[in-house]
Amino acid sequence: MPRVLKNSLLVEAFSLETEGFASFLEELSGNGVEEFFVARRPGYTYVVVDGEVVQVAVAPFTLVFPPESSVQARAVAEKYGLQYYVNYKDTWLEHSPVNASSLAHALRSLLSIGEQGFLKTSGWLIAVSRSRLGCEKLVAVSQVYTSLGGLVGHSDLFDPAVREAFGKGRAECYTPVIIAVGPGAAEPVVQACFEERRMVVKAPVAGECPGFWRVIHWILVDVSTGSPAEE
Repeated sequence: MPRVLKNSLLVEAFSLETEGFASFLEELSGNGVEEFFVARRPGYTYVVVDGEVVQVAVAPFTLVFPPESSVQARAVAEKYGLQYYVNYKDTWLEHSPVNASSLAHALRSLLSIGEQGFLKTSGWLIAVSRSRLGCEKLVAVSQVYTSLGGLVGHSDLFDPAVREAFGKGRAECYTPVIIAVGPGAAEPVVQACFEERRMVVKAPVAGECPGFWRVIHWILVDVSTGSPAEE
């Protein structure tokens, strides 16, 4: 398991929507932080809070900046009002590198897609189309590489509408990853073909399915960092 060095900076950027996250990445790059790491599995570390050393949980998708870039990253994190921690001592976390500029470009490309379009990143081909879908919540019924449960919540498939949507969504090599749940109905909005690295995304119109784009941009982060098994 990779080591996270003492004085590394851990940043929780979960509050940022897609536009804000893209801007955050661009500012990192503009301040000389071109590469950072993304936590892939839950973990823990030690930090100093009010003069005391305490243990804190590290959630998947926490951003990790090594000591040499922590000062610049901290300045950008503070500008965006993000929670951050300074690693008190060496620890070990499952994490993978990502390039700030490349990820920002992928996010901008995603945001620029109109009624339909394609995005290719890190070997994945992502087809995006708009739909009139409305929903009350999003649930994760699978994952690409990193668990999405902390971002949208898991479904155990006991909900009849979710179970039916999951069953209908399976086609050829595709498996539902995210399902949108509305009053008495549910529909897959993200499906992935893992063998061929293809993904289909049904994007709701503006104002529908709160949090949808934030979930999509974390999925994009996930595929950009690649499979932990490949490291």
